[in-house]
Amino acid sequence: RELYLAPGDKYSLTNLNDSRGALGRTGYFESSTIEEKRLSESSMDLVVKVKEAATGNIQLGGGYGSYGGIMLNVGVNDRNVFGSGIDVGVKAEKSQRTMSASFNISNPRLNDSDFSGNFSIFTSEFEYNDYTVNSTGTGFGVGRRFTRYISGYMGYNYSDNSYSGYSATYLENPRYRRFLQNYDKSAVTTSITYDSTDDYYLPRKGWTASQSLEYAGVGGKAEFIKSRTTFGKYYGFKKLVGFDMIGRYKARYFQAFDEGFLPLAERFYMGGFGSVRGYESYSISPVIVESDGYQTRIGGKKTFSNNIEANFPFIPSAKMRLTTFFDWGFIGDDSLTEYSRGGYGLGLEWFSPMGPIQLIFARPLNNQAEDKLAFFEFTMGQRF
Repeated sequence: RELYLAPGDKYSLTNLNDSRGALGRTGYFESSTIEEKRLSESSMDLVVKVKEAATGNIQLGGGYGSYGGIMLNVGVNDRNVFGSGIDVGVKAEKSQRTMSASFNISNPRLNDSDFSGNFSIFTSEFEYNDYTVNSTGTGFGVGRRFTRYISGYMGYNYSDNSYSGYSATYLENPRYRRFLQNYDKSAVTTSITYDSTDDYYLPRKGWTASQSLEYAGVGGKAEFIKSRTTFGKYYGFKKLVGFDMIGRYKARYFQAFDEGFLPLAERFYMGGFGSVRGYESYSISPVIVESDGYQTRIGGKKTFSNNIEANFPFIPSAKMRLTTFFDWGFIGDDSLTEYSRGGYGLGLEWFSPMGPIQLIFARPLNNQAEDKLAFFEFTMGQRF
């Protein structure tokens, strides 16, 4: 179903190249090639050769930060159950300040069609400096592939959220009381995605872009709109430098609009893997400053972060690669210039027998005394 040439079709180089890219984007194969074998002046065979990858794996990950301490996560996931393309996963995470568990199942090709579907349930507990957020919810949705590179999605999610672990004196302060309200969220999300990359885990060409809108207010106490925009560009420099060097650029812009009630847990935070490395996850945020100088993070309504990476082969026989990176991001309530942080460092990417592993060693830039720093992170099972 990923091949755009069938027996008897007229030869097309565009369809051939698109088929190669589509096979790589599935993530089901360690390697895939389509060889052209001339039979006569008017016909040829296309020989498809693939080497299956380990799509089922046990995921392990974690890190260490001055705020959260040791963080560990474990999960069992298979992106291609029994060769069906169905993705099933169970995941749990635990640290000194967080605990979460989730189950998800998705099918990118319902009944071998251009439609997709997903279902998930989750529960989580996240301890911030001054309070803890407890959430339980479920979600489901349907997507459709419109072209070879463009797909759309519409889904619904419901969650029940409550706060605990905060001082009773907080409720006496109107600034905190309006944030620490228990709430339920009933939301509809729509999105559109473009992906022309040539590989699921390690693309060497192509780009990705996505735009999603989440509307909360279909019942429930929370009322807001969230916009999330992402972009990624991948380019291989092998022809220019003589070895398998890959350049990557990734960017994200998120913004929330308060349509009645934008809860504290629905605001944006920055830091860690996926935004600005060198800082603990979700630790960069606008704050409320008390008279004694104590600061409470309350999240922002808008954030932008981007990453530039150069990726090199390290030990090819062991499928290890090195990556250098530079991250910079902005976050604020009214303006993106309110908080600006950066980071740089070195990462090790390893296609291990248990799945892809990343070790991140980072140093912060423009950090302030109150920032929560994280010099080391590692993850398993995620795309590079």
